[in-house]
Amino acid sequence: MSYQFIHIESYARVGSNQKGKDTKWNIHQIAGEAMRNDDDCKHVKEPKDPAVIFGVDAYAAADLAQEWADASSDASGRKLRKDGACLLAGVISFPDGRSDEEWTAFRDDSVEYLKSKYGDNLKSVIEHTDEDYKHIHFYSVPNLGQKFDEIHDGKKAVLEAKKETHDMKKGEQNKVYIEAMKEFQEDFYQDVAIKHGMTKTGPKRERLTREEWKARKEYALTQSEEISNISLLKKEAINPVSYTHLTLPTICSV
Repeated sequence: MSYQFIHIESYARVGSNQKGKDTKWNIHQIAGEAMRNDDDCKHVKEPKDPAVIFGVDAYAAADLAQEWADASSDASGRKLRKDGACLLAGVISFPDGRSDEEWTAFRDDSVEYLKSKYGDNLKSVIEHTDEDYKHIHFYSVPNLGQKFDEIHDGKKAVLEAKKETHDMKKGEQNKVYIEAMKEFQEDFYQDVAIKHGMTKTGPKRERLTREEWKARKEYALTQSEEISNISLLKKEAINPVSYTHLTLPTICSV
């Protein structure tokens, strides 16, 4: 039993300098890492050729992001800054110790989720099997006329909130952003992770006791089995079952 991992980041044509941190990678470096360019994947001991399982490769996705950025303007009508976000890059990983068949099923469900969520903004999905955890990288790019914020859950929520409240303070924007990203995690959990017996987070992150964590894992496994049974019944057309949105029960501390 394990917990889900899905994460997104935004990248620009030029990596921005952040106080106290190394320079953030640019879109071409992040593409190089995905495609196992020697200079960009030094953290991988024995790199293997990546598999493009949807769309174009990461280099082509970065090129599309470059084209969008070169042709786009900011809110003031000026050309988009070189360090303005133009590529949404994400990672979905799978725990070690599971079978290849389980990975394939999870990977395919994840790709379908991404296709449904991002539509034609989704340009590339890359599979890696040469690190501790099998995982996929995905890349989304705005269409011409779209703002980057429209394809990023957190930024989109802030953009829409600011339309309602024009003088929204930074602290309020942060709360909106955080809540939207929690919903992003919940959405993936309900659509994909729970079907594969995963929990949303690990015990340390939620500070659960051993008993609470055990109960959470058992619940996730039960829901995974129930969903599988429902899918089987529907597939065989035996008394099709309707079911409501599944949610985790509240587990009180002991």
